[in-house]
Amino acid sequence: MDEALPFADAHFRHYVYLNLGVAAGIAADAMIATLSRFSSFPDGRSALKWGAAIGFTHWLFPLVGFIGGWYAAVNVPLSTGVYLFGAGVMTWFVREVVREAAGLSDTDDTDDGASIWASRTHFWAAVWGVSIDALVTGPGKTSATAGWSELEVWLSFPIVGLVVFLLVMVAAYVATILQKRYSRVSLQGAVVADARDQWRLGVFFTVGTWFEILIFSYFGLLAIAQTLRIYDVPVDGVLVFAATGSVGTVLFLFLHQKVRERQKIRAVFAFEN
Repeated sequence: MDEALPFADAHFRHYVYLNLGVAAGIAADAMIATLSRFSSFPDGRSALKWGAAIGFTHWLFPLVGFIGGWYAAVNVPLSTGVYLFGAGVMTWFVREVVREAAGLSDTDDTDDGASIWASRTHFWAAVWGVSIDALVTGPGKTSATAGWSELEVWLSFPIVGLVVFLLVMVAAYVATILQKRYSRVSLQGAVVADARDQWRLGVFFTVGTWFEILIFSYFGLLAIAQTLRIYDVPVDGVLVFAATGSVGTVLFLFLHQKVRERQKIRAVFAFEN
């Protein structure tokens, strides 16, 4: 009886889990960016516009970055290069996320989000800034789709885009609540935000950042595993998970204090704008 259920099929479960993992990974940064500029969302309409734009780019950008690599990967002589390129892209991306999260980058991600509604250019520039990670994760996803049919590949992009949209809308809904609460406080002349809300936002930023790092570390290591499998080197999926956990543990041991302090600053800054 269970064999008749699609979810009982290992391939189907892998397909669902992987797409949800990709969506959650690229949505983490978008959710953090949404909450860090909560003062920009006075109502549901603005939140919906933002969420729809983010969902659209998180459907389109991975497709652009991925589809050429996938067609090359099914050609065995090219697949090694495609997988290694994907691993390189993921390594670079994780490095950039770590540098930014720990405050080791020259970029400043504490811009004034209220300006996103100043013009269409400002709005789409902000959307682009939040969505650039979705573009570079396309090549990294190539290795994860080994064994998928062409239909499954094409369906994965709207699925991921929809899940990202829903997650960003959850963050935008929370952002509208915070905006209404603190806009009223501001009108009453209060200058100190609720410390408990700042702490909660800082915790969310910190957890979301580490989750994002782990997700994309996994895809980078999976690309390396796929390369080894091409040359008949057996690499168990459990080993990839274990390696991901080891990478995350090492990064956490060395950088957890810097990441935590950086995300606390971002949370405080969100309440000051």
